Amino acid sequence: MTDPTGTAGGSGVAAAGPAARLTARTASRIDSLGQHALVGLAFSMPVSTALANVFLALTVLCWLLGGHYRSKLRTMIGHPIMLPALLLFAWFALSLTWAEGPASEQGEFLRKYGDLVLIGAFLWFTLDPRVRTRALGAFAAAMLLTLALSYAAAAGLLPEMRWLRATPGNAVVFKLHITHGILMALAALLFGLYAREAGRLAARVAWTVASGLAVFNVLFMVQGRSGYLMLAALLVLVLIARWRWRGMLAALLVVLAGSAVVYQASAPLRMRVDLALTQYQQWDRQVPAVMESSIGLRLEFIDVSLSLVRDRPWLGHGVGSFPWAYREKVAGSGRIATSNPHNEMLLLAVQGGLPAVALFLFLVIRLLACATRLPSARERMMAAALTTWLFVGGLINAMLIDHTESLVFAVLAAVLFAGTAHAGGGRRGMDRGPAAPAVPT
Repeated sequence: MTDPTGTAGGSGVAAAGPAARLTARTASRIDSLGQHALVGLAFSMPVSTALANVFLALTVLCWLLGGHYRSKLRTMIGHPIMLPALLLFAWFALSLTWAEGPASEQGEFLRKYGDLVLIGAFLWFTLDPRVRTRALGAFAAAMLLTLALSYAAAAGLLPEMRWLRATPGNAVVFKLHITHGILMALAALLFGLYAREAGRLAARVAWTVASGLAVFNVLFMVQGRSGYLMLAALLVLVLIARWRWRGMLAALLVVLAGSAVVYQASAPLRMRVDLALTQYQQWDRQVPAVMESSIGLRLEFIDVSLSLVRDRPWLGHGVGSFPWAYREKVAGSGRIATSNPHNEMLLLAVQGGLPAVALFLFLVIRLLACATRLPSARERMMAAALTTWLFVGGLINAMLIDHTESLVFAVLAAVLFAGTAHAGGGRRGMDRGPAAPAVPT
């Protein structure tokens, strides 16, 4: 059996001698276990936080115990998407020296940003294209399960269960509506790509139906404006990728016309949009927002966060400082304290100043650049979609500290970008195995 690099053993241990052979064989088995654990992680992320944590711990443990440390270091440092990810984490780690607030909050936030480093570990196990195919398929399977249970919940076919989060008019299953919506929007695109690649008519029809059901689920069955925005952003991406500059015009027309049609056709969506507009119009910077006004609270979070950024624009208040700094800022004002401004760049700017924002944008730009160099059309589109998902999602949520979203990004980044050409020293000769098999139909 070969390790992820495609070389026998791969650890530099001489082939001669029983001990050396045993070491190579053991390392290979650990690598194989790590690959299976990563596939399990890809499936469990949208389904169960507890199960995902088990697979995550097993994946990391296999990476730590499996040897090949020089190759692993070259893979982590040499892959082009890792430079901005590591720099952003390092900047936050450095900010501990000037961070404000409780040490427990500082450590908790730094741990959450640690998913950026874990991309490097996940990359090691996804150098084999067959593992990438299985992991992406596992994520698709989890989203198909979520989709089926969502429809079953909406139809009243599921008994009351502790893990079922569905409520009348909000057919979510494993996750809350914001996470459900943005994950299902990404899954709708993935199902569409599988449909385009399917060799048999039955499979093509099945994946097309799944994609359509996922779109309907986001628009009409889940109370999440984040999902609406994500779906629109991914549609724009697909049209631009298909028709370039003409696609931009087509995207504008389709989004505007589609939004008008859906607005008229869906009473729940219309209610959510009208409520958002009303709350926006009622918001007054001089008056504390009330808990019942989600838009008013978000606008207040933005306003106070910008004030915190102006206080310390270059260094920020330090990693994990946002909850403490925000509480201090609004103390005595009657405003509601928060630990999350629901905006990625604002959270980065408050903690790490403008350099943190610049590093995040560097990561986004590097991801987009690497997406164009991937070997297959599916990988190129999904890699661009994941980048869009991170950036657009970051306008309305703090994706890098939300556990499921951050982990989904880290795992899918490794799965989708491991095939990037010219990835550096650690990639040299690592991805010369058999071509990725066709999507199972």
